[in-house]
Amino acid sequence: MNTVFWNSVRDVRPDLYKGFHPWDRLAEPDLVRSLLAQAGARTLDVVLESGTHLLRSPEDWWKAVLGSGYRGTLEQLDDQSREHVKRANLDFIATSGITSIEANVIYAIATKA
Repeated sequence: MNTVFWNSVRDVRPDLYKGFHPWDRLAEPDLVRSLLAQAGARTLDVVLESGTHLLRSPEDWWKAVLGSGYRGTLEQLDDQSREHVKRANLDFIATSGITSIEANVIYAIATKA
């Protein structure tokens, strides 16, 4: 769904396609550990918890989009462009049979000297 989302954004606002996403620096436990170390923290524990969210309907995906970091991109779109992105995403889910999305979380405990 990440690819579908960004491709639909590119359709209406190529300048926003795959721009800087701060969360990319936190996508893997080793990246989190490294970032904390660069900030002067001593990492005690970094744990990846894999998870999924069920999608009972395509609208469940859109609710997730609105509650995520994607929202910042959506807020830069005009109403017509935002509707295009929404429709492209919901149509893809409806036709592809997607019933869940990956939703992993990384937890970290660190101290700073």
